[in-house]
Amino acid sequence: MSDRIFSSIIRACMILCTTAVIFGDDAFPEDLISRMKKINKLSDTILLQYIRYIYPPVKHPITGALIGSEEMFLTDVPAELGDQKLATRGYVDITAAPFNADVSGSADATKAIQDAVNFARDHQMACYFPAGTYRISDTVECLQKITVRENGRISGGDAVPCILIGASGKRPRLFLAPNSPGFTDPNNRKIILHVVNCNTALEIKPELGPLHPQANISFNQMVRGIDIVIGEGNAGAIGVRMQAAEGSSIQDMTIDATHGHTGMQGAAGSGGAHHNMTVIGGRVGIDTRGFPPQFETNSFGTQPGPTMSRVTLIGQTETPAIVYSTGPFTAAGWHIRTSCDVAIRVLNNTGQYYFSQMNLIDSIIEFSSPGTVAEASQGLYMRDVFASNTARIHEGVDGRTQWAHISEYAAPGKATQYKGKNSVHDIEQPVFMNGKKQTAPFIGGIDGRSPPKDLCTQHGWGDQFPSPEMKEAANVRERYGAAGDGRTDDTKALQKAVDENDIVFLPKGLYRVSDTIRLKSGTKLIGVHHTLSLIVAYDPFGALAENGPKPIVDTPDDANADTVIAFVGIRVMKWCDTARAKGMDHTAPFYALRWRTGERSMVRSPWIHRAFSGISFAGTHINTGRTNLTWKHPFILIEGNGGGKWYNFFSQGVAYSDTPDFRIMQISGTKNRLSFYHYHAQHSEGDFQCGITGSKNVNFYGVKTECETAFMRIADSSAVHIFGHAGWGSALPGLGLYTFSGGSDILLSCFGSFIRDDGTGEKVPWRKFTRTPFNEWHPVVDDHTQFKMPPTERAVLYKR
Repeated sequence: MSDRIFSSIIRACMILCTTAVIFGDDAFPEDLISRMKKINKLSDTILLQYIRYIYPPVKHPITGALIGSEEMFLTDVPAELGDQKLATRGYVDITAAPFNADVSGSADATKAIQDAVNFARDHQMACYFPAGTYRISDTVECLQKITVRENGRISGGDAVPCILIGASGKRPRLFLAPNSPGFTDPNNRKIILHVVNCNTALEIKPELGPLHPQANISFNQMVRGIDIVIGEGNAGAIGVRMQAAEGSSIQDMTIDATHGHTGMQGAAGSGGAHHNMTVIGGRVGIDTRGFPPQFETNSFGTQPGPTMSRVTLIGQTETPAIVYSTGPFTAAGWHIRTSCDVAIRVLNNTGQYYFSQMNLIDSIIEFSSPGTVAEASQGLYMRDVFASNTARIHEGVDGRTQWAHISEYAAPGKATQYKGKNSVHDIEQPVFMNGKKQTAPFIGGIDGRSPPKDLCTQHGWGDQFPSPEMKEAANVRERYGAAGDGRTDDTKALQKAVDENDIVFLPKGLYRVSDTIRLKSGTKLIGVHHTLSLIVAYDPFGALAENGPKPIVDTPDDANADTVIAFVGIRVMKWCDTARAKGMDHTAPFYALRWRTGERSMVRSPWIHRAFSGISFAGTHINTGRTNLTWKHPFILIEGNGGGKWYNFFSQGVAYSDTPDFRIMQISGTKNRLSFYHYHAQHSEGDFQCGITGSKNVNFYGVKTECETAFMRIADSSAVHIFGHAGWGSALPGLGLYTFSGGSDILLSCFGSFIRDDGTGEKVPWRKFTRTPFNEWHPVVDDHTQFKMPPTERAVLYKR
């Protein structure tokens, strides 16, 4: 079939497609169709299956260049939305026109909600649920579509995620009507709220079709502040599923599964994580096994290194939690109350070491009749776990009738075998104490203490999190005239809003700045979502280029501050104008963030990154002659009194001009407690992705990376604890993925990094370094003790 005829067929199909409303019926020109088929190796038949799920690129109004919609930021406010005030802020109100979802729980709102979710996604907005009860009778599918680049490559839809947000205060509830069709059979389960995505035909066989999910590119999807209640007669109902990656998260959700089967299925990882969740009743509270069609129900169902913090599981009848994870699963601040025989079952049918290691930190397990805390064979680490009425803690470790406080415990995993292309390796999962290897469990102490009141709550953010809905919140566009269009310099408007208010709301927008925005000790900078509320900087940089390097956002050096940055992105263009830069130093004169506020402070779901392209604001700005900046200063600097809690930190970049001493994040000289609830940093060309120097009291609850040089150097620091490591990270030959130099009280648990084959290594075209085979680098190099962990030994615990 000729591309001209095929293009006509596609245009006819697009009339029925949502994207045609946004981009027009001529969205796929013939030359683009030709490139799509060629680069993705797609037949006409397969491309027709995909086309309705692809957001086409658009033409830039000045240059006419096609701009891939993965880089798009839509600024128009849809006129058909009934609540225009919320719409200008970036929200689609599901109870307003044209959706008019019933909020009383008396009428079925399934279709209205589904239509609103799709509309919000396609217009790059958040789907907003006012308080109330929404009666539904079928799955609400949050399907992230895909995009196409100018070269025809079908790619992920990270700029068009599904975002569902409940009203602050009393949360809205999704109520599954009693005896809803498809939910009644416990042997044939069905999901109520399913957050999923299309595949890109790159890593999965294209003949499987676009609706065969590809969880590793399900980016930036979010559900927060919405509860789920399962009505009677729905014994096969699963509350929610989100197996996803970078930027994806479920937060602030209670699931009443009393009449259902499972509260949550699967889990996020690889830069995504879930926080502040409660499941009441059901057979299973949280089940991280897979779900068809991408994964089988008896296999793993997470992305690498999943983290879940501040979780409560009450009254399940079979098992509170089933863990079958890719890489180590890290649970922090869990509270389980159960009558089951086992609180946490950790499964691994493959026998491979990098599945289903587990960390359990600062958690409480209460049995109504004697039970076992955890069944796990592939490596288990526990720290400050309190269990009552236990028959066993773990295999071979007896429990206690009253409280048992497990101050620290590490059980080595079973030895497994890795078969590469050229050789076979035996992989061990031992414990290393001060450089000495042991294959027996390490028991740091079990006593009879009862748990402190704040053991679990210390890992959350409390019930009164600042919200744009609070009357004292200052909207920077409505009250201070910020444009948020990506072109106008909004520096003065943002700074004035910060100076005059404690809660500052950034509605949807691209807020261009040319100088540092200086937060106060009490500033709460709140956005809609980290892809929608963005502080951006690009050439010409203005005062940001003077007397640098300067942070784009700065915080005061205050140990008592309670500063908050939540649901806000900081995006920096990686280029400068060729004409201006000719003969000049191309070193970036600025960096993203300097964080110096204490342990009462918080960063929640940010997106702090260097943009892939200089044309990210389609229709607002383009630079046709540009030179890549050289990056030397750390992109994020935590120093002074820097501390607090960071949730869902992820940052990456591709093909940047990084000097060897560049770091995505550098932590220097801090003493206040600093905790990361999932930490994802990757793809820089510095000799380490991240660094910690002269600091103490730093905790990482779940880590994932992909890199070719090395991941982290920790020097002259103490009380640095890393719970769980996953991903494709590698180091240069002879070096360590982690390097420890000096200091004391260093801990790395459940090292579950994937293995690359031991052949010649791989070279990614846009990367500077070759991927070193796993048997040529070390998981840990400790300069202080002259210890190098053998590549075939992936420690359940390394402690010095």
